[in-house]
Amino acid sequence: MFVMLKGDAARLDEAIAALAEAGISGGLSDRGADLVEAYFHDGSDRPSSEFGDQCTARAQQAVAHLGFTSQGFGTQVNDASTIRPVFDRRTGKHVDSVHDRHPLLPVAQQLLDISERHNVPLEELDVRDNQAFDIPTE
Repeated sequence: MFVMLKGDAARLDEAIAALAEAGISGGLSDRGADLVEAYFHDGSDRPSSEFGDQCTARAQQAVAHLGFTSQGFGTQVNDASTIRPVFDRRTGKHVDSVHDRHPLLPVAQQLLDISERHNVPLEELDVRDNQAFDIPTE
């Protein structure tokens, strides 16, 4: 499932970093120029609305200080495991995410875009496998 968060387009990278600080995988949304998405998974193809509400609250809390607001949540069947976090090898910090099954952008292009957007040399980007899904703890 994903939670859409809308805010100032100039602060998208800050929002993604704030999500990462909160232990939430996130990335730019292809649904709008001023949107980021937070990714969650409960182990099913049809998460409950209660789970969606919990995820929305958790994501909203992580980016509220940046002025981002929730625009709702949605699901993409069998998609969560195809979103992988990207880290800067130099700092060890999460910088963005790639989508292995993106319908329009191959991973190589996504990585080039991330490299340019975050000013991180391509060879310093580390794509990792998801070790665990983000399930609300509260």
